[in-house]
Amino acid sequence: MRGRSFLAASFAVFVLAGCGGGSTSTQDDGVSVGNGGPDELFAETASFEVVAGTPQRLMVGVSTKDQRILAGGSVTFTLKPTGGSDANVKPVVAEATFLSVPGMPTVTGDARIGRPSQGVGVYAATVTLATAGVWTIDVKPTGSRATRTSQTAVEVIASPQVPAVGQRAPLTKNLTLSTPGVEQKWLDSGASAESPADPLLHSTVIADAIAAKRPLVIVVSTPAFCVSRFCGPVTELVRTRAEKMASDPNAPAFVHLEVWREFEKSVVNKGAAEWILANGAQGREPWIFVVGRDGRITARFDNVIDEVALDAAIAAL
Repeated sequence: MRGRSFLAASFAVFVLAGCGGGSTSTQDDGVSVGNGGPDELFAETASFEVVAGTPQRLMVGVSTKDQRILAGGSVTFTLKPTGGSDANVKPVVAEATFLSVPGMPTVTGDARIGRPSQGVGVYAATVTLATAGVWTIDVKPTGSRATRTSQTAVEVIASPQVPAVGQRAPLTKNLTLSTPGVEQKWLDSGASAESPADPLLHSTVIADAIAAKRPLVIVVSTPAFCVSRFCGPVTELVRTRAEKMASDPNAPAFVHLEVWREFEKSVVNKGAAEWILANGAQGREPWIFVVGRDGRITARFDNVIDEVALDAAIAAL
């Protein structure tokens, strides 16, 4: 739950600004992307986990020194392994399109630098990186007047730590509203007397659903304590899907796993830990996992959620 990448470290500021704090810049949209000064670009990796040898989504956020965002349009990723040992590995080049954060204004049109209130998101592309290790990512805005790319890096691991596509889902015996003695905050850190934990997301035990061969959509998040402030919107995104499909007898079960049992004492819910803290995983959130009738994971989404891809994954169950 600590030590995150772009969206947790930097976008927390951007989202707060977008919710009324304002940007330190008074510059409007449409400025050129320069090599220095206020418009110089800085890239930061936004993906939580990248695994060697498998196609997956890679996300990079691009901002300026004064906390404005490059948004819209597309950029080009050029990825190269760092160090001489992988010198024979060819660079990977991919066009990355802009992905708006759920709950924030949707950005369309060409890439532009703007205030967070005008749109926040990342650039995402599906890539396959052949070897484990650190890869550098050169980021070049498509069609801009920039003569120098921004650069970041991503650590590519040899095998997944967080449950991955094709693997069997953990047989989690998570807390629900029916668990004797359960407290609302254990189910949803955002719950209150006025807004209790939603039965749509807190009535299904994952292990029971898998045993019954029922597909699942699982969101692991902590709405009240998420550093990036995206857990609330992502959890709501899943809740709206659950509400929409509530009358469908063939619908998947929708489950929210709250990360914290006792935030002040740093006690994590066992159910969430099985998904985001096992096998050396660092406990980053939010994540969404889609699980098929055979109990295997068919899709997973980290950090910024692609709503179109999520809906397609649910429809394919």
